[in-house]
Amino acid sequence: MAHTFIEAKENIYTLQGVTEKLYDLYDHSDGCFEYTPDTAISSNQVYKISNFSEHSFCLDILKHELSTTDYNEYKAEYDKQILINVEGDIYYFQRITTASLKPKRFLRVLPDGNMYDFSEKGSTILDCIIKVTTQKM
Repeated sequence: MAHTFIEAKENIYTLQGVTEKLYDLYDHSDGCFEYTPDTAISSNQVYKISNFSEHSFCLDILKHELSTTDYNEYKAEYDKQILINVEGDIYYFQRITTASLKPKRFLRVLPDGNMYDFSEKGSTILDCIIKVTTQKM
């Protein structure tokens, strides 16, 4: 079971009812490159940041044992900044921008191949996804 949070108003809130793993990314454990501003990678490669929790930009949610009861419930009127999906010791972060929340047109082909669904409702969040694995010592 996963837990989902939203960072808004410089706080982190739990997003009730979203208990699925939202991201299913590849395991790049042996193909990661240490991040430096001067290093460019191709689209199928991944950066890593060693000793992430020791950096000043590390969020508090990564520095402590996760307890969902420590977070208030998210309210729709809050400005959304970051979506956080946690499964076990893997944390996925995705930045949310105003442009990514604008309604988009979708055409979805259903499994039988003969039916389709067209909608102009809803929004997508497409941006960089960051995967962080915490290792408890």
